[in-house]
Amino acid sequence: MGDLRTELGQLNILSRHFFGRMFRNETVDFADQMKERLIVALTLLAVFFAWSSELLMFKYHFVPDANRSWQEKNYIFTMMMLVFAVVTLLEWDVLFPDRQDFLNLTPLPVRLRTMFAAKLVSFVLFIGMFSVAMTSVSAGLFAIYLAEWRSKSVIFLVRYIVSHILAGFAANFAVFFGFVLLQSFLMAAIPAGLTTKISFLVRFVLITALIFLLFGFMAQPSVLGNSFRSLEALKDTGDPFLLRYPPLWFVGLYEVLLGTGDPLFEAQARTGGLVLLLSLAAFGVSSALSYHRHVRKTLEVRKGRPAFPRFREGRRRFLSATVLRAPEERAVFGYFSDTLRSSGKHRMSLAYYL
Repeated sequence: MGDLRTELGQLNILSRHFFGRMFRNETVDFADQMKERLIVALTLLAVFFAWSSELLMFKYHFVPDANRSWQEKNYIFTMMMLVFAVVTLLEWDVLFPDRQDFLNLTPLPVRLRTMFAAKLVSFVLFIGMFSVAMTSVSAGLFAIYLAEWRSKSVIFLVRYIVSHILAGFAANFAVFFGFVLLQSFLMAAIPAGLTTKISFLVRFVLITALIFLLFGFMAQPSVLGNSFRSLEALKDTGDPFLLRYPPLWFVGLYEVLLGTGDPLFEAQARTGGLVLLLSLAAFGVSSALSYHRHVRKTLEVRKGRPAFPRFREGRRRFLSATVLRAPEERAVFGYFSDTLRSSGKHRMSLAYYL
């Protein structure tokens, strides 16, 4: 009993530590006034999705929902998953315990399962916090406009709100752990010396693409494909697109939670449930890979060597002979290049500016 109490205490402390670190990294730094900044960010998300939901749902104040609102739900869930994908990529650096975490925690009497359980708890808290921000107000609006067309019961109104929030959490959960799996794949496939550079490039490309997709989708949903021009017709014809498009998996889960007995929604919900199970499995595999990478290979301090030393030296000589002829120019260039090479925060800032 005492060991269990000790382990639960460690789990609590580590969960709070890992959760706090998600807002203090090289890309997102809320170290000062963290609560205030976080509240502002979550409030802006809540207002944005509430405004979007109001625009989509207002017509149902006058027109009955004849089993057509799943299209508006798909629109909201697509935007939500795109937004949360960007949020997750901003947390890319802290998705796994890093070498410093292992160096600090390994000598302590903390079990490995406790450490990874704490990491999972921090992830769930993070996903839940953003999910509630993005779905809470919009869930109320969806329920107010749509629930009355199916039941006048207050219980069903509450069920509508809960179903919206749960389906939104499930969608964000899948997005988050999809990127966890992507990062673990990069760790496994790329040599350790190149992982940081290639991960940075992949992360930047993904963030840029997702932001363009988000704004494009808000302006014209068909930017993601011509299928968005006639979703209802696709449902009537049983088009496979409806089973392959990720946001629709969780729209199906949404409808099943509401009690909609449509075979298409049930199939989508089953796919969504399978994705959630695979997400948990991905976390287990990724955690094992992270442990292998940081503990088995890098706990011993080794003198680092720069990648491609001959190329670096050749580049330095070429620039010194052609462009950077003055000592002052070489000093300034060396300072900025060393800063960018050693600071992920500055690399991301420069990349976003460009």
